[in-house]
Amino acid sequence: MQQFVASQEIAYWSARNFPKFFLWLASARFIYVLIFF
Repeated sequence: MQQFVASQEIAYWSARNFPKFFLWLASARFIYVLIFF
């Protein structure tokens, strides 16, 4: 039961933070392109 709750918490955290991470990844790639091209 405890493990189930933990996995639910991780799933919730991922869903909440994935857009932020994706945005960070996109901006990082944009900056990389800006520097090297």
